[in-house]
Amino acid sequence: MSGGGTDLEQAIDQAVPDRLGLSDWTEAALIVLAAIVLAVIVRQLVLRLDRRADSQSYAVRVLARFASFAIVTAGVLYAFAALEIRLTPLLAGLGVLGVVIAFATKDLTANYVAGLLIGIRRPFRIGDEVESQGNEGVVEDLNLRYTTVRAYDNTRVLLPNAGVFGNPLINRTVNEYRRSDVALEVTHDTDLSRARRLIEEAMSAVNGVMASPPPIARAEDFADSSVVIRFYFWHAPSKIEELTVRDEVVEAVLATCRQNGIKIATPQRDVRFRDADPGRGKSPR
Repeated sequence: MSGGGTDLEQAIDQAVPDRLGLSDWTEAALIVLAAIVLAVIVRQLVLRLDRRADSQSYAVRVLARFASFAIVTAGVLYAFAALEIRLTPLLAGLGVLGVVIAFATKDLTANYVAGLLIGIRRPFRIGDEVESQGNEGVVEDLNLRYTTVRAYDNTRVLLPNAGVFGNPLINRTVNEYRRSDVALEVTHDTDLSRARRLIEEAMSAVNGVMASPPPIARAEDFADSSVVIRFYFWHAPSKIEELTVRDEVVEAVLATCRQNGIKIATPQRDVRFRDADPGRGKSPR
């Protein structure tokens, strides 16, 4: 440890000039302060490029943050140059600590790059309902480090941008409508053609079910004691719309089945008792 400390001290001696007065440090501080002020100004100018809510909250905001970060970083490096501080000996003197810092900042750098790429490619907008890495909700914000999603139970989830960019992403509201389906099991003696027609008519009458594409019902498979009919319907893409329309569709289909004598199958089990002692109950001779 003492050797490592000596190396670091030697690196600092090599990197930092011997004579740095108050005026030198003041000049460096003014350079950093000017960079911060310039970063704020540039950020505001970039935000004015597009006043539309979705763009300003998405790609433009990411670009503005990235520009301000780059300007501040450049200001700090310029301040080091004004002080004639050489970074190469300092970084070399860090040794193992430098390697640790590099590994520690790897994920941070990956998130920054991913955040910039997400802002450019725009796979979703603020307000879209998305699913990523098992998390579902409404996109509230995007910065250079993470994407903020408000889950449907009103909890806030912060998703690292590297994970959002590098994993499959489902955008549920990017299109004007999407499809849901429900399965129904009917008895084997059901007239399937009639049942499908009545179910489709019931779905078409539900408020929120789209007329085009039209709802359809199809016999899907045989179960143990029933035939499975799966019916499909299209609706507005939001989660609350899906839950509302699905509830009304199930209610309408159930009422149609009751009114038209369509029997909904229930699980059946045949239980047979076998006498373990065939001689029991016989009278002795």
